[in-house]
Formats: sequence, C-alpha cells, structure tokens
Amino acid sequence: METIQSKTEKILSGLRFYIFRNKDVERLAKYRASICGVCEHSDEGTKIKCKLCGCILVLKIRSMTNDNKCLAGKW
Repeated sequence: METIQSKTEKILSGLRFYIFRNKDVERLAKYRASICGVCEHSDEGTKIKCKLCGCILVLKIRSMTNDNKCLAGKW
C-alpha cells in the first residue's frame, strides 16, 4: 500500500513539471500519454484519471519520482 507521503511526492513532482515544462519530461510524458490514452484503466471518455491507481493522468505522466510507474506495468 502506498503511503500518503509517497503519493503526495508523486503529485507534487507531476505538478512541478506541468507548470515548469521541461523538454525531456514532456517527451516522456507524451510517450506515457500515448499508452494511457488507449489503456482499459483510463477513465472512459475523459481519459483524465486512471481507474487503477486513482491518479490524475496529466500529473502522473509527468511525475519524475523514482518509484512512479504504471500499476498495470505498461510503463
């Protein structure tokens, strides 16, 4: 089970790179988004949230914490 502190660190990392764009992070985010966009765990229709982990995808795909990964093992 993920701790609140770990989840918060991932969200803040994603928010940081969402606000302050970085070309390398954006390249990785684009790759991750291409996977999440067709994933069966993405919120149907909106593709805003992952139903598996509950994360907001626009932040999850930009999070650069060492333990950030797709819970379905797709990235």
